[in-house]
Amino acid sequence: MSQPFRLADLPLRPVPFSELPYVRGHVDTLVPLADGSVNVSGWMAAPGEPIEEVEIHHEGRHLETRRIVPRPDVKACYEWLAFADLTGFDFQLPLTAEQAARTTRLDLVSRYKGKRRGRMSQLIRADVDRFPSPPEALIYRVSHMRDAHAFKVRGLKSVGDFFEPFARHGDLTKVRRILDWGCGCGRMSMYVLAADDCPEFAGCDVDPTAIAWSNENLRRGAFSVLNPLPPAPYPDAHFDLIYSFSVFTHLTRDVQHAWLKEMRRLLAPGGTFIATTHGQLALDFALSTLASRFPREGIADAAIDPTLGDIVPENYYRSTFQSKEYTLREFGKYFTPLEYVERGATNMQDLIVLRK
Repeated sequence: MSQPFRLADLPLRPVPFSELPYVRGHVDTLVPLADGSVNVSGWMAAPGEPIEEVEIHHEGRHLETRRIVPRPDVKACYEWLAFADLTGFDFQLPLTAEQAARTTRLDLVSRYKGKRRGRMSQLIRADVDRFPSPPEALIYRVSHMRDAHAFKVRGLKSVGDFFEPFARHGDLTKVRRILDWGCGCGRMSMYVLAADDCPEFAGCDVDPTAIAWSNENLRRGAFSVLNPLPPAPYPDAHFDLIYSFSVFTHLTRDVQHAWLKEMRRLLAPGGTFIATTHGQLALDFALSTLASRFPREGIADAAIDPTLGDIVPENYYRSTFQSKEYTLREFGKYFTPLEYVERGATNMQDLIVLRK
């Protein structure tokens, strides 16, 4: 990489409006322009909450407030969602030469009738397209999108989503080994491995094609094929930090328990496990196929997701939704919960921080 990237330098500080709930949305583009600025576009929305304006904050400084713009493509995806057509933003973010050479932070705050309603954040780099682009088929398999640029932008957001809560409970400089459990084709791994201060790293996934691509294009030998059920190919108490983006969102309750037990085996004493689940917001956005309330036991895991085809056993891969109460109770059987962040991760997922 021609520009430095260090995990210790990530801008993970708290923001003045941290009390606001996260909304669903994405930054789709981070395109550098000739004048040194970056074009930023995307959308943000929450069920039942209209948005009129978006506040743009960069590096903790309010730059401007803009009117929301139409996004007919979002409306087409969520026809049942009121106000889905007015969810877009598109602006130029000015960067100094110093800012363009490192990772900075963008915070967007939604407003309605002059009142702040919600927020989303995005790590910013002017060189996103310098990172490797996985093949379109692999991108689609893990994200249901085909745009390599947008995939890498969202991967950068995920790095912030995971490492910000970790920084509240741990010290990256003391992490010796990291595991990306369910790494896919390197959505987050590509950034962690590019860091000058990256600890010893391992990634694993059930998709052998994604693992082959990652070993060839990110770091040879760092990635391993994972069986659908434990054990994983690593020693006991080996990792200080394990993170997992959108794995439990596809597992039945019984398979979740099998892997929770395995994650406990892999994690060193005092280590941290950060994972995402589909909580209430995800359930709200899935109203076309699911009820708006969780079943009495707190988890809905019956819906089959065909995305992985014959990579995993038949009926293994699910679309799983679970309540905050269920996640804290069941995951708490294996770890000590430190924090639960509703809507805290990319693609409307909840995020839980656990300690062994």
